[in-house]
Amino acid sequence: MMRFLSNLLWRNRKLNELEVLILDSVRSRLDPELHGLWDEQVSSINRVNRLPKGVESDFYRIRSGKPFRDPEIAFPDCAEELLLATLTLTLCSRVLTAEVWLVDGQVFCIEYSGGAGYFEEAMGGELWSGHEIRCEVHEERFRSRAAGQSPALRQ
Repeated sequence: MMRFLSNLLWRNRKLNELEVLILDSVRSRLDPELHGLWDEQVSSINRVNRLPKGVESDFYRIRSGKPFRDPEIAFPDCAEELLLATLTLTLCSRVLTAEVWLVDGQVFCIEYSGGAGYFEEAMGGELWSGHEIRCEVHEERFRSRAAGQSPALRQ
């Protein structure tokens, strides 16, 4: 019984394969000078809250049982809420749109149009074959000078 309760409480501690794919796609489009901050932000996520029907994934850094935002790893000069990137994922003629949001300069959530359930199930722990990902970073200060050179990531 204790194991069941523990699994229930802690089941959403880690990013799933779809979230990792999306966050890695955004990272590849960020200016390389920002990769260190991005990596610290993503690696410090220790709680994921997924809304029903796969419409949103919220990311938290929990310390002493409370959400914590570390100003040391935040992007400077960011508005309270900022749409960082929009991605379009295509798999087997299905399309999913995902928006990656920052709050106080840190990656906070992915909002999905239509729900991510099909894509999460289709991944099944393996990289998809025949998928396409398009990623657009919205603010010039975040865009990589090398963006668009990867055939898997097109604008």
